[in-house]
This record gives sequence, C-alpha cells and structure tokens, in this order.
Amino acid sequence: MKKYLLSSLFLLLISTIGAQTVVVSYNKVKWGHGSEYNAHVKKYWIPGADKQVEEGNIISYQILGHNMGDEWNDVVIYELKDYASWEIAWQGMAKYWRENATDEERKMQMRRILEHKDNIYSVRHSKNKK
Repeated sequence: MKKYLLSSLFLLLISTIGAQTVVVSYNKVKWGHGSEYNAHVKKYWIPGADKQVEEGNIISYQILGHNMGDEWNDVVIYELKDYASWEIAWQGMAKYWRENATDEERKMQMRRILEHKDNIYSVRHSKNKK
C-alpha cells in the first residue's frame, strides 16, 4: 500500500510539473495592524514581485484587500507558467525582501501575522479574454 501511495504521488507530481500554476497565499493580519502591514508590503514585497513579473517568472499577481467575509484579511494570488517558475519567483522575492528590509522590520512584519497558509494549484482549465 505504501508503494502504491508513493507511486501515485510521484505520478501526480510528474503529470502537473509543466502545468500552469496558481499560488494563493493567505494571511490573518492582527486587528489594528493593517496600515503598518500594508505599508511594509508596498515598500518591501511589491517591488520584488514586480521584478519577478518583469523577469518573466510571474505572469501576474494580485494583492487582495479584505472587504468582507472570512478571517483571511490579506490574500495574494500569483499566476505562473509552471511550478518551476514559482520556485524561482519565490526565491527572488524572498531575496529582495531580505536585502531591502532590515531583520527587525521583517520580524515586526511577521509578528503582525496571526496565521498563514499557502495553496499551490495546477490549472486544469482556464479561459481568458484579454
């Protein structure tokens, strides 16, 4: 059974490795810390993400502001050509953040986040009229 599960997992990975990828990153930002959180994102995260778009690693991304709904009040959606592009883009964005925000600024930003989760999807169907 264990061999079957591992084989299935391996085949799933192989079958989706070249598929378009969407990464959705969720944060629960502490109540009353939104302004500081958003200012940090604008100053230290967006320029790194923009650079990854310019380099072709990210097709597009959106940072969503919370109007109403659940407790996830900061959501970022990244659209990428494939999973390999995500790995490159993530490394580039993290490097930009480390090089431009001080350790203390990064620690303060992380303390503003109550909870975090990421979901990585392979796109099975998409239609877009641009």
